Amino acid sequence: MKSLIPLILFLSTIVLLTVFLTNTKMIRSETNRSQETEKTDFDGLNLEIGRSLIQFSGREKRPGPAERLSLDRLALDAAAALAEEDYDTAIGNAKTILVFDPQNYTALSILGKSLFMTDRPKEAEMVFQRQTSFYRNDPIVFANLGYAQSQLGKYRQALDSLQEALRLEPRAGDILLSMAGICVMDNQKLRAINYLQMAANRMGKKLLPSLDQSIFDSIRNEPGFEKIQQSLKNE
Repeated sequence: MKSLIPLILFLSTIVLLTVFLTNTKMIRSETNRSQETEKTDFDGLNLEIGRSLIQFSGREKRPGPAERLSLDRLALDAAAALAEEDYDTAIGNAKTILVFDPQNYTALSILGKSLFMTDRPKEAEMVFQRQTSFYRNDPIVFANLGYAQSQLGKYRQALDSLQEALRLEPRAGDILLSMAGICVMDNQKLRAINYLQMAANRMGKKLLPSLDQSIFDSIRNEPGFEKIQQSLKNE
């Protein structure tokens, strides 16, 4: 049984990313880049551009102003392709950007999300794992990593990633909701209810529709679950 909650929240970050790129006509500032590239499994991920096969090393020369403008335009095209569910184009454009700018936040996000949406969660996990090494203070990056890990059945790792996202964004009730869903999948009923209570404290009545999802059927008759639901209805 797989939860719809991580996917729904995952899709919401895609929408936010697309709106951001479309409305501002610029790419997110990348001031949080690490100065040194860490060695991870992502170093072994090959990026296919046309007929060439380029090894991702993270040590390429950073692009100049003219190249940056071209890459920004390509990122906008990639974001538009992602929004239109043209995942092949989104993946191709994102990979092209990463050849020239391996730490590009937008390209990593689009590549990871496109891989996730095309049922390639293992590759998506690798991309997001790499992204966390560059953007250690971004809760969305850790949340996306957690969602990918949950689809792989790596529940404990997923919870650790989402816990880090929560540390960076303590008021994020949607993250707590996802953690509850993952706990249900991992048969941790009491812990799931605890996370739901914390989510209720942050989200209030906005949580109620999510409680109707089938993922929570196995704990629906638990006293703790019923108490949360009734309390929210009485608000």
